[in-house]
Amino acid sequence: MLLALSISLLVLPASLSAPVRDGCTTGKNKLLLTIFDGFRWDYDRDVDTPNLDKMAEEGVKAAYVTPPYLTITSPTHFTLLSGRYIENHGVIHNVWFNTTTGQRKEYYMTQFVDEYWDNGSLPIWITAQRQGLKTGSLHFPGTAATYQKETIQVREVEPRAYDYTNETAWRENVDKVMKEWFKDQDLDFVTLYFGDPDETGHKHGPDSPERREAVKKVDRTVGYIRESAEKHGLSDHLNIIITADHGMTTVFKGGEVKEIVLTDIPGFSYKDLQFHLMDYGPSAMLLPKEGMVDKVYQALKGGHPNLHVYKKENMPARLHYSKHPRLLPIILYADPGYVINGTNKGEHGYDNEAMDMKPFFRAVGPDFHRNLLVGPFETVNVYSLMCHLLGIKPEINDGSLDNTQHMLISNGESCDSGVKNGCTTGKNKLLLISFDGFRWDYDRDVDTPNLDKMAEEGVMAEYVTPPFLTITSPTHFTLLSGRYIENHGVIHNIWFNTTTQEKKQYYMTQFVDEYWDNGSLPIWITAQRQGKKAGSLHFPGTAATYQKEIIQVREVEPQSYDYSNETEWRANVDKVMKEWFKDQDLDFVSLYFGEPDATGHKYGPDSPERREMVMQVDRTIGYIQETAQKHGLGNRLNIIITADHGMSTVLQGEGVNEIILTDIPGFSMKDLEFHLVDYGPAGLLLPKEGMLDKVYQALKGGHPNLHVYKKEDMPARLHYSNHPRLLPLILYADKGYVINGFYVFQNYKGQHGFDNEEMDMKPFFRAVGPDFHKNLLVGPFETVNVYSLMCHLLGIKPEINDGSLDNTRHMLISNGESCNSGGGSGDDSGGDSGDSSNSILHNVYVGLGAMAGFLLLTLVVFTSFKLYKRQKKQKANTKARAKDEDQTKDDSKQTAF
Repeated sequence: MLLALSISLLVLPASLSAPVRDGCTTGKNKLLLTIFDGFRWDYDRDVDTPNLDKMAEEGVKAAYVTPPYLTITSPTHFTLLSGRYIENHGVIHNVWFNTTTGQRKEYYMTQFVDEYWDNGSLPIWITAQRQGLKTGSLHFPGTAATYQKETIQVREVEPRAYDYTNETAWRENVDKVMKEWFKDQDLDFVTLYFGDPDETGHKHGPDSPERREAVKKVDRTVGYIRESAEKHGLSDHLNIIITADHGMTTVFKGGEVKEIVLTDIPGFSYKDLQFHLMDYGPSAMLLPKEGMVDKVYQALKGGHPNLHVYKKENMPARLHYSKHPRLLPIILYADPGYVINGTNKGEHGYDNEAMDMKPFFRAVGPDFHRNLLVGPFETVNVYSLMCHLLGIKPEINDGSLDNTQHMLISNGESCDSGVKNGCTTGKNKLLLISFDGFRWDYDRDVDTPNLDKMAEEGVMAEYVTPPFLTITSPTHFTLLSGRYIENHGVIHNIWFNTTTQEKKQYYMTQFVDEYWDNGSLPIWITAQRQGKKAGSLHFPGTAATYQKEIIQVREVEPQSYDYSNETEWRANVDKVMKEWFKDQDLDFVSLYFGEPDATGHKYGPDSPERREMVMQVDRTIGYIQETAQKHGLGNRLNIIITADHGMSTVLQGEGVNEIILTDIPGFSMKDLEFHLVDYGPAGLLLPKEGMLDKVYQALKGGHPNLHVYKKEDMPARLHYSNHPRLLPLILYADKGYVINGFYVFQNYKGQHGFDNEEMDMKPFFRAVGPDFHKNLLVGPFETVNVYSLMCHLLGIKPEINDGSLDNTRHMLISNGESCNSGGGSGDDSGGDSGDSSNSILHNVYVGLGAMAGFLLLTLVVFTSFKLYKRQKKQKANTKARAKDEDQTKDDSKQTAF
């Protein structure tokens, strides 16, 4: 028994400490696909949509999605169901037709033409049923048809005169799906269709108040769907995807509009046609009589400036609308806003590249990330995503899970796949770049091809939120340490001594070691202590010594450095890439550029000079990537590019009630021991002994755009109150205002240092490299989280910090799993500086293993000794019985031992 116990103890640590896989998709959760027909990607921008907003916070939101062409209901829905482009699945129009008999069936009756829908591409309902799942569909296009002699197990087709806008009926349908189908009948997959806001958009136009009301109704219904899921106990095992088939655009009408009327085009005549499909919006198909194709084509081509005419074989390949035999020889489509003989105020069916044709997309549930904003993708990819969620093998399709897997906690890994997704090795190099003062939206009014390319090849955040105070040194040290400013202590650009009244401006403060070395280690030193080689060029904090250690390779800019010199910028890039990364084999480098901050201050954030500087930044980003490639670093270098803060226009001149402290009644500089004002929109005051309340009461309410706090009362969200360096009174101004002491001293046209909730204070963020996803747009996050991301990428254990890898892991191909972590990556999270629970378990296992080894060794020695004693006793059988009894007693003692 002792031997068995020893062996089990030896085996136990090995089994418990074996690598644990990150979350995978079980394929056991239910799935609801919901369509709100015609819900354009931006319909939630002019309407309050609390339920859609909540869904985005608790799940995934896409910037928009691109439907297939032709952007009308039945074809686009069948792409969602089959993962095929329209030319491949064959449901080419809402209208079934027969060119021989001239017969047509309108949208509703076409739903019942089996051979139209059953054309070789199986919808996901049938595929799922054949793999053991139970499916249902309510009112979804394609529901009524039979596919390869099989129907949807549970289905309901709307009656012909159905009112698609009735909210009461909508709720009844939701109740049916949630209670009867999912809960009572235990269905695995259901599709649910709502016919609005499409119908309202057609009738009243997409910019109408009626459409806005319809969107509010959609939002209420989204809330009801989620409420019903909760009510019936489905929330923790139901994934919900909500999207649309297409968007909607306003139809141009009136005296100024040159409408498209085919019979007005010279040389065209209906007599030359055998069959036509038109008067259905902006698209049409024509079958000319035998021998008349070229005549009809030549007559129509160029016949109207807003009409596109193609022989079907010449249709643009990107539209995937040319190869199917059902398509007629000549295909027409109009520019957005124009129709080919139509009467609606709103219309769809246009080129799918037109932004008005893009639908929205939301997803929420146990398999999806939370609060994740992703970039655009084609709806042809939704099919493979649904198959993955249901754990079924897809049919041949034109999409790929690669385009949606970043939405998933599992990053697209199935639990039964037997294959582990990629992990972060920690062996790739890392370059952190800061372009000081680059606001999140600076690329919107300037052509930035290199930033755009970086977003396509990597990750782009909508924006990031810096810590308060939003100025250079404090925010950069948050990037380097992962700590809020009240915790790391670099509270201002200026070092000061309240006793001697001494102040050091930004540049000289860089050399005050005790200011920077205040208990929070920057990532350079942490990396070096764990065997990495680090460097820094011009980055704030580079010049200081930390716990008697400096950055191994560093360069501090001279005092009169020209931060805008593009030639110098390139020389610095060359130095970092060739000398530091390639020749000296550094693992981590931080690189700082002082623009567009300087230009934004001098000329303002809306100036042409700022736009020119952004173009210079963009060229430099191109040069950085080009140089990395040149020196063979492209496939082993991760690059993070961000900024410390944004920039806002300073309000000046007549009509502006500027903040001048000495103009405030009851306030006097004589009541202060020390002050730090005239440095933008924030100030710190140390009143003389006994004068704190007097100064506070004088200033509070003294100007409508000035916020005055005792430091202990600062809003907790700002994390700018707890450090002893902070003075007793803290002031900050509303956006656009600056704080002056005696008179208007500041003349900058642009400024930062405002509340970090102001959108003008948000910086940009890009990341690219072997560890990052491609073409991924993510939602906002705080820059305090960049530190834990960098530690993870470098494979180092972070110091105590205020961020978490949980807020950035979705950017990574590994989803934040380290190759050497034994499964999760808790060692990269903030708070307690590492995965203490894993460390404890590791120590327990090591201890158990050591104890088991000792017990096994003791057992082996004892057993051998006992056998030896028995043999000796057998050989000594001529000895006295008394001695034998004594030996037996000795054996007994050994056994007890």
